[in-house]
Amino acid sequence: MSPRKAGARIRLIGDGVYRVGGGVTPPRVIYGPDPEYSEQARQAKVSGTCVLRVVVDPTGLPRDVTIEKPLGMGLDEKAIAAVRTWRFTPAMKDGVPVAVQVNIEVSFRISYDLDTKHQKLSEKADAGDTKAQFETSQDFLSGRGVPHDESRDSPTSRKRPSRACPRLSLRWQSILRLAEMIW
Repeated sequence: MSPRKAGARIRLIGDGVYRVGGGVTPPRVIYGPDPEYSEQARQAKVSGTCVLRVVVDPTGLPRDVTIEKPLGMGLDEKAIAAVRTWRFTPAMKDGVPVAVQVNIEVSFRISYDLDTKHQKLSEKADAGDTKAQFETSQDFLSGRGVPHDESRDSPTSRKRPSRACPRLSLRWQSILRLAEMIW
């Protein structure tokens, strides 16, 4: 048996499943597609966080996915379906992969749609119109016409970009092009 640090407790839950801590390192997400919004939640503009309890096996596959903190309106089922497709680097104990139980937070955030003026301005900016790029960057920097995306990043809660606004990254590209022209 290997020596352990004083006070370090290995927490075995049962069936060879551990908890993170006391010499057991957490698994890391290596593939984690975002969940889709349910139509019901999209129409009701529901945002929030669903917490799932998941066992990540020694091969990095999720199993025994259950709802710890529900969100409702079909989002819990969408979160479960997405997390079942995730892949992890397994948790390790003494250099050996082990199964661990973890809680995973899945955040759902809806961004409002850009109004018609901002959509047309974004299209012009994307087409290379420097005046539109400048106006878009000013609007972006002042917060007008920009969706707000709250997200977190930790080992068990991934950053979730909003699916409601694919133009967000294009706006950043416009701002960078404008900055290159200035400098």
